[in-house]
Amino acid sequence: MNKFSKLLAYLGWFPNTIQFHGMHYNEIKSFKALQQFYKNKNTEIEMFLLIKGLDFKSMIDCGAYIGYFSIYSDKIKNNSNVVAFEADKDNFKCLKYFVELNSSKVKTYNKAIGGKTRKVDFFKPIYKNISKYPAHGQIGNPKLEDSNPYKDRKFKKYSVEMISLCEVLDEFAIDKTLLKLDIEGKEKEALQSIYKELNERSDLDLIIELMINDSDSLDIFNLMRSCGYDSYLITNAGLVAEKDFPLILPKPHESPKYKKLRTLWKNHFFTKRKISEIKKLNHLKFGYNI
Repeated sequence: MNKFSKLLAYLGWFPNTIQFHGMHYNEIKSFKALQQFYKNKNTEIEMFLLIKGLDFKSMIDCGAYIGYFSIYSDKIKNNSNVVAFEADKDNFKCLKYFVELNSSKVKTYNKAIGGKTRKVDFFKPIYKNISKYPAHGQIGNPKLEDSNPYKDRKFKKYSVEMISLCEVLDEFAIDKTLLKLDIEGKEKEALQSIYKELNERSDLDLIIELMINDSDSLDIFNLMRSCGYDSYLITNAGLVAEKDFPLILPKPHESPKYKKLRTLWKNHFFTKRKISEIKKLNHLKFGYNI
């Protein structure tokens, strides 16, 4: 992007369409995430490099938003079994649209993911002049969570079907599976429900979002370690081993005054792959092993 286009973008002007990592998206003005991809083609580059470098047969995207990781997985993995779950009904319509726009085979489901199957209340923040389709939304009232950075916003609430992560694995985790878990506070509950599978399976890799304001981060880390998983922070210089606790780092140059710090690298990779395989992946796809 040239300097003039970058200036227009920061002033709020965007083109109608965008292409990145072989995918096509439009309605950029409606999605803050797409605006970030337009401003910087290397947005979340660490995730795309990792997905491209891993060998897997199935990919389960829980909390898919508008599907750029699941669509990308489908595009680069021939004959892969890719499924995407999105609880927000508005974002789900967009997810389906973009799957069709990219002629993708991703199977989509308008369901939340948790520890057991039931009806739950979904809370969606109301934004003005920022994003018509926000990425954030959650099960449970954010106003009841002291550390929730969205608790002061206005929300709309509606009912959504939640399906247990155990059921999802039983149906879709075929052969080597990559499970991406970004379900806005329900990660711990969902992972506890598949404790047996986590202990017994060696062909299940997980990408879990852990944020600086999440109260369950250490519990999730310890649960995964107790099941025999090694943990790595996913950075743009490769996977960084995490030994005793998750490396949850804040973005620099932000004041902690109001306890609303944002997370620098939010995704963590849990795997039972050999350390030698991780080092090889780092060198081949990232060029580093830090």
